[in-house]
Amino acid sequence: MTIAQAMQQNMETSRNSGSMVNPQQTGRSAYPCKFGDIVDPIYYTVARYYPEDPYDARQYRLTFQETRLDEDGRLRDYPIDWTNGTLTPLPGWPDDSAWRTNLGADELPGKRTLSLNNQWQPLPALTPRDQLRALRCTPKIPIELARSELTGQLLIKSQASSASPVTVDFIIAPGQTYFTQLRPGEWLTLPEGLCSQRLEDLLTENIFYSETNTCKAYAELRNIHGIPDIPQRLRALRGWLDTFSDSKNVTGQDEQLLLNMLREKQGACRHKATIFQVLCHYWGIPARQVENASHCFVEISPDGGRTWRQYQLGGGGRSTADITEYDWGEYHRPGHSVLKPPEDYAYSDQFTDSSRNLYDLIDANLDCLANQLLLNKNKSAVTDVMHTLEDIYSVFHREPLDPSLNKDLQKNWGYYYRHKCFTGLVKT
Repeated sequence: MTIAQAMQQNMETSRNSGSMVNPQQTGRSAYPCKFGDIVDPIYYTVARYYPEDPYDARQYRLTFQETRLDEDGRLRDYPIDWTNGTLTPLPGWPDDSAWRTNLGADELPGKRTLSLNNQWQPLPALTPRDQLRALRCTPKIPIELARSELTGQLLIKSQASSASPVTVDFIIAPGQTYFTQLRPGEWLTLPEGLCSQRLEDLLTENIFYSETNTCKAYAELRNIHGIPDIPQRLRALRGWLDTFSDSKNVTGQDEQLLLNMLREKQGACRHKATIFQVLCHYWGIPARQVENASHCFVEISPDGGRTWRQYQLGGGGRSTADITEYDWGEYHRPGHSVLKPPEDYAYSDQFTDSSRNLYDLIDANLDCLANQLLLNKNKSAVTDVMHTLEDIYSVFHREPLDPSLNKDLQKNWGYYYRHKCFTGLVKT
């Protein structure tokens, strides 16, 4: 071993059987991207920091990273941490007189017990722009609050140097546009420099402009790459990832691992998120992976990092979970709440459990469509509902259907069609 090799080996530290890359080499710490094991069942311990309805714990934004193919040919995961960006103070908190248990129509309660000291700690987040509406600490201590402009997380610290256990109750209004995917024709700002030259060369030579490669999966990706409208391309990519299996592990490292994952179409949520984010970077779209205790998804920015949208890509593998939750009995929630589940709940296998759930979703959206056609005749609203129905049916036809539902489904469609004909909105 040469001296240089020995120095390189000493600069690496273990992390989950991987190695941390020296920040002096790459600008910030990174870890080799590995496939892991999706065949062996995984056990998760999950804590809910918000009521389950309408956002379960798989929606939480707790940690962030991006996967890059560096110029040395190594595929690495780079953590994205709020400590690397600008912090904006939130003055005037806590205001004890503002604490309340009556929730507004767009509000949700949150709770977490932390050992607070004079170091910033993030509160669990649902969107990059959760609006803080109220907060209290038990026991009451002097605190400071801030927001990370990089990740959007709300941060809290005490004014004491020694750590003290504190229960933090807070009320937020999650940003609803975060859960709305880009619609066809929607404008994007694509910054330069997201994709390394190594990644561009790898995908171009092996997949997107290869006339000799007969791999079926690569051909499917070339078709997706050829879709000119980026929102539709992302929709197609998400649908392609929905066809992935979780029956075997993928071998290889670095460049070969990435190509093997694309070729073999194997992976759970974390692998799908890696592929989605890497391809977004290839197309010039800002994207990052979001992780919580049991799930991984992606958020993309249509405007160069100012705002973000969530893209759920489904799950995979076999797992069990032990879930703990606070008592939310003290809060009063209005009957006119405007908070709704993210649209991806409708067609991601991560959030649908049976044909009955899919049937209920179809039924509800048909009713919504009928109302739009009969009352509002709002073209934009009708288009949105039709997009949702299209996605729900794409999952519905892949699910084993309960025969008892078939008759009701056909009956509902007949009702919907007759109303359209009656109002003259469809020519017969």
